[in-house]
Amino acid sequence: MAWVFYGLILGGIVFGIAKALTVSIRTSMYNKRLGEYLEERNVAFKQGILQGRQWLAEFIAEAERALDNRDEYLKNKKHPARKAAECVAEIKQEKKELKTQLKFAEYQIKSYEEYFPALVDFKDAILDETIPLCSDFSNVVAL
Repeated sequence: MAWVFYGLILGGIVFGIAKALTVSIRTSMYNKRLGEYLEERNVAFKQGILQGRQWLAEFIAEAERALDNRDEYLKNKKHPARKAAECVAEIKQEKKELKTQLKFAEYQIKSYEEYFPALVDFKDAILDETIPLCSDFSNVVAL
């Protein structure tokens, strides 16, 4: 009976060590990847605000892409749907690219509004095209 007790204790110790190693490896990989992202960010922003904003838009799109794991589910379910997983992965990549473009456009518009606050006042009129912006009209000065 004593050997069962010692076996359980030894098993618990081995399990604890294995779990600690797994957590340590996972944390190490996370810290390495985080360091790479931060280095990429620093390089991008040193190249200029435009490059930094592009990096940030890609970073946000990649983070949202990582949360979308439907393709992994389709590949690893009891009866895998590999073709569907490939299709979902393609759509996921396309979605990431579109989100990158969207985020960048959002930052671009916010910058315009920050530097030219009058745009905010006329946003609805501009989008509704109630103010003509052709050079044929008297409200536009030709250069």
